[in-house]
Amino acid sequence: MVDRDRFPDGPGFRRGVPQSRHLHVLLSRGLECLEQLFPGFEADLVAAGVPVVSSEVGACRELLEGRLPADRALGASGLVTGLADPAATARAILTLAQDGGLREEMARAARARVSAHYQEADLIRRYREIYADLLRAR
Repeated sequence: MVDRDRFPDGPGFRRGVPQSRHLHVLLSRGLECLEQLFPGFEADLVAAGVPVVSSEVGACRELLEGRLPADRALGASGLVTGLADPAATARAILTLAQDGGLREEMARAARARVSAHYQEADLIRRYREIYADLLRAR
């Protein structure tokens, strides 16, 4: 027997829809598309403390594991798998699904990493440094 879920007139909890914090899966290509449409999407996930499984593309490893030693010391905020390796991606997803402690550790590291290294003022300062270096090189 199927329990039918009726659409409410407005936003609210629905019987047939899980409302708790639970594992969500966004496949690598979906993440890539969302990142192109909404630059900073993956960083926003990390800032929210969402443990991420990402393939080895772009700066994903740097974002999830840190770039500098002080950043790396915070710990990983996600798992990085090989490009086009669905078995490794599946293993990483299962690892996160089965280990609540690891998810919490990664969420803590994610929030700390974003707080320490990804603030808007830091980004603006870094862009100014890059542009100043380029102008000096002319």
